[in-house]
Amino acid sequence: MTKRPDVYTTLGQECGCCGHRHETVREAGRCLQDYKRRGFSDRMVVAVAADALWPPAEGRYLNDAEIEELYGGG
Repeated sequence: MTKRPDVYTTLGQECGCCGHRHETVREAGRCLQDYKRRGFSDRMVVAVAADALWPPAEGRYLNDAEIEELYGGG
């Protein structure tokens, strides 16, 4: 069985999940910014196993390379 790559979403304890499966961390970052423009949000971008139950209740913190991509470096 081949492990599918992670997908990205936005998730917060109060605001929950955006409900989108983003292929890249940048796509998830744009989704997060669109949502935050509407008001306060505790959401952040997280990685989720592609085969995880949806919507996810938790995600993995981004690694250094993903954080760099999120903020425009890659």
